[in-house]
Parts: sequence; structure tokens; C-alpha cells
Amino acid sequence: MGFGIIKVVNKQMKFIQMNELLLQKYKDPYTKLKLIFERTIELIDTYHPDEIAIEAPFFGKNVQSIVKIGSSAGSGYGSWTITPDTNN
Repeated sequence: MGFGIIKVVNKQMKFIQMNELLLQKYKDPYTKLKLIFERTIELIDTYHPDEIAIEAPFFGKNVQSIVKIGSSAGSGYGSWTITPDTNN
């Protein structure tokens, strides 16, 4: 799972950081969700974003992939909503 951070000032976009969480080595899906959640909190605490976006990939027929992606997105959104002073 990858992420990118940009900063926009006066309609000018500046690259800040991009990276990837290497989750393949973890078999337990709950461990993966925990790591996504913790890293998202860390990024929010570090960069204090005004907005976040989570990719909405398309999976045609694989229902299990849809559920896994939905859980990952939920971890990201959940960490956004519980981080204090983010929206001030």
C-alpha cells in the first residue's frame, strides 16, 4: 500500500513525500489494518493535513479484494476522524 503527500500553496503543488507500506510479509489481515491505521495516524500527526484522499480502486469480480480494500480505507478514514486538532 502506497501513499503520497503534497502541499498546495497559492494553487502551486509541491511534492513532500511518497512511500510504501510493505505489508506482504504479514499474513494476519488485522495486523495489516493495524499497521495502516498506525502509519496514517503518524502521517497526520507529522503533516497536519487539511484534506486526505484514499484511492478507490476498481475490482471487477473479486469480492474478497473489495472487502479487503474497504477495510484498509476504513482504517485510514478512522485514523483521520480520531486525530485531535486535525481540522482546525
